[in-house]
Amino acid sequence: GRYVPLRNRGMLRWSPTLVRNRFLIGAFSGMRVSDFSRFSESNIVDGMIMMRTRKTDTPIAIPLHPVIQRILESDFDLSKTISDQKMNVYIKVVAKMAGTDEKVTICEHRGGELKEIRVEKYTLISTHTARRSFATHLQRSKVPLTAISKALGHKKVTTTMRYLRLGVDENAAILAGSSFFKDFEEGE
Repeated sequence: GRYVPLRNRGMLRWSPTLVRNRFLIGAFSGMRVSDFSRFSESNIVDGMIMMRTRKTDTPIAIPLHPVIQRILESDFDLSKTISDQKMNVYIKVVAKMAGTDEKVTICEHRGGELKEIRVEKYTLISTHTARRSFATHLQRSKVPLTAISKALGHKKVTTTMRYLRLGVDENAAILAGSSFFKDFEEGE
């Protein structure tokens, strides 16, 4: 097949609002794309998102976040769907439109060597970014790791730990704020 520019591959038929709202539902619920793509109002019970995850068939119960509530109140049509593959292409477009275009340095393995490369941040965003962001925001809000793991539908806490991206500076600040460092008294 011949390369067809994105603008001729149906880009005019997709909706930035659909992509943004689906991404936000993932970012404020922690659901996988396979779950937030099939999320409907029938999954909301007493202010909670209740469903079984498609990947692991694990039941999850997540409080309905105000951001998701606002999306639902905006007459957003949850029945409109988009494939996972197209969602991952278009979320980069939406992120670029939103100005998430600063250059960042990432490390990549190429030919057995570790190389640092500079890329625009929006190129790194995918549907999985929403799920990881949810986990990171919960961690920064001091939610216990076991509760984050359960919300994500993980069977092992070690899986959840791989999701959490704590920078060296953030980790140092957490350590400095702990009683181990703050409440130390000489002679103990």
